[in-house]
Amino acid sequence: MKIALISDSQLLNRSLEIYLKDYLTSYKLCDFIVTTKPMEANKPIFLIGDYEEAHLKKPFTKELLLQKLQAFYLANLEGQTLNSTQTIQTQEENKEQNKIRETNLNSATLDLPNFPPQTTQSSAKPLLNQDLEQEIDRLFARFSCELKEILLKYGY
Repeated sequence: MKIALISDSQLLNRSLEIYLKDYLTSYKLCDFIVTTKPMEANKPIFLIGDYEEAHLKKPFTKELLLQKLQAFYLANLEGQTLNSTQTIQTQEENKEQNKIRETNLNSATLDLPNFPPQTTQSSAKPLLNQDLEQEIDRLFARFSCELKEILLKYGY
C-alpha cells in the first residue's frame, strides 16, 4: 500500500505523516491519495474530514485510520480486478454486437423478388395490377435504400 498525502492543515498533515510513515510515497508512485479536502485526481481519493463523502471523520485514532485505509486499498484492488474482468466482457460483447450489426446490415439490403404476374378475369385489371406492382416495387426499393442509410447513419 503506497500512499500520497495532501493536507491543508499542518497539524493534521504532521500526524498523518507520523501514522503513515511506512506507507508514504510520491504522487506518481502512490496507489491512492489521502487528502483532507475534496479534489479531482487520476488516482483513488481517500478523504478525511467532516464531509458527507469522507471515508474517515475527524477525530480518529491511528488504528482506525489504518483499518479504514486497508479496507479502502483492498476495495480498490478488487475494483481494479473487477474492472479488468468487466473490460474483457465488454470487449467480447462489443465484438458480438458488431457481428449482429453486420448481419443486420447485410440482411437489410433487400433483393426484391420478381413476382410472376397474376392472371385476372378482366382485361382492364391486368394493366392496373401491372402499374400497382411497379409502384410497389419502386416503393420497396426506395424503402430499402432509406432503411440502409438510416442503419449506416447509426452505425448498424
